[in-house]
Amino acid sequence: PDSVDPVTREAYSREVISAGFWFGDDKTPAPTFYSYTAPEPAGLSDRPLRPAEARWVVSGSGHNAYLPYDDVRTKADPVGTALDFFQSQYEAGSSLAGWDAVGLACDNGITDPVLTSPRLGWPE
Repeated sequence: PDSVDPVTREAYSREVISAGFWFGDDKTPAPTFYSYTAPEPAGLSDRPLRPAEARWVVSGSGHNAYLPYDDVRTKADPVGTALDFFQSQYEAGSSLAGWDAVGLACDNGITDPVLTSPRLGWPE
């Protein structure tokens, strides 16, 4: 629509799963990890999230997955906990949206084909 700025229009020109960290505000008073799927597929908020402290929160006309930072930092493996949270939301959103998650996967998280070039010493 013409009612949004060009960056927002481009960002949501295709299906997207977004994830990140929010420092907090009036609606979310504590720092938290978040993730959402747009457009939101039916039944998304019924899907389980990991770890148990993660939850779905109504946000506008859809839902965000939230995992409070304080719950992550006290875990034995905080990085693994945050990554598992993001993975659980990705699994929920991508499966309900009908994505080919295996086909879309990137080797070792590398998306730049130049960086995967054997001449640069990166694994294929």
